[in-house]
Amino acid sequence: MTEPTAVGSIQVSARPRTVYGLISDPAGRGRPLAVGERFRAARRTGPYVRRRTATVTRAVADRCFAYRISALGRPVATWRYDIVPTAHGCRVTGSTRDWRGPLLRALVGLGAGALDRAAQGHRGVEWALTALKAAAEEVERSSAGRE
Repeated sequence: MTEPTAVGSIQVSARPRTVYGLISDPAGRGRPLAVGERFRAARRTGPYVRRRTATVTRAVADRCFAYRISALGRPVATWRYDIVPTAHGCRVTGSTRDWRGPLLRALVGLGAGALDRAAQGHRGVEWALTALKAAAEEVERSSAGRE
């Protein structure tokens, strides 16, 4: 497998099951997606919102969730989340891989106002992990209050 374009990791004070549930149910339908299922992914780059088709490529309950983003029937990126239990919740490592060639990457970056695609990828991973942490920890706080 080719190395990821961007990688980040974060400690989350939530159970792996909670984190996996959020990652594997991007549309909020109440059930995790399985390998081969598709969903619509959206990503904001400056003033632009890009919507693409995503296909689940790996789904291991409470451990790993990955998907491929496609545009015009061609893969453009992959995202992967690995979840490792810790004494105080879990550690989540997120990574992305840009599959576009250098010319297409530059053209898309120019059009989206993101000339430094590597930095944008790292910001995207960090943003995703920070949002996931906040959501998972809120779910844990809410469920603890109901017990």
